[in-house]
Amino acid sequence: MSQPTPDPLIATLTFYLDNTSPPPGRRKRKFSLPVLPVKKVDHKSNDPRHFKFEDDGSITVILNGFEGIVKLIFTLPTNQLKTETVLVGTMFEEQHRRSAGREMFPEINVTRHQKTSYVTITDTHLQQLDSKTYHYQLLVQQPTKGRLALVDPSIRNEP
Repeated sequence: MSQPTPDPLIATLTFYLDNTSPPPGRRKRKFSLPVLPVKKVDHKSNDPRHFKFEDDGSITVILNGFEGIVKLIFTLPTNQLKTETVLVGTMFEEQHRRSAGREMFPEINVTRHQKTSYVTITDTHLQQLDSKTYHYQLLVQQPTKGRLALVDPSIRNEP
């Protein structure tokens, strides 16, 4: 008889942008998009023993023997700035390598509603033996103007 699949660990982070600084914000690197300042990040999870949250939106996933799937849900209320701002995707970069995180984060879903947009990421963590830190950036857009910008925290997986 096989072991039942454990329920996924789920963490939700809601980003509130600093509307006192006008977009597009500061540029982080040459040829990069502007980075929007984050005022605060609310967070919750279905099992707090497996997550450590930082004020900037960075998150540490503490596996501690967990062998299931981890879902990370990033939300952004749409009417924070002078014009509507929505999530349109995410980008990953493994610290100390140039991995795009495709194996670690194989599934990314974007949902946009009237008042909130969501990006849901499946973190497979591949039963790794070593800690890995991924820098991630949430891609946001002001649809009425077509402008793109980033929100820029990080994810760390610990065995």
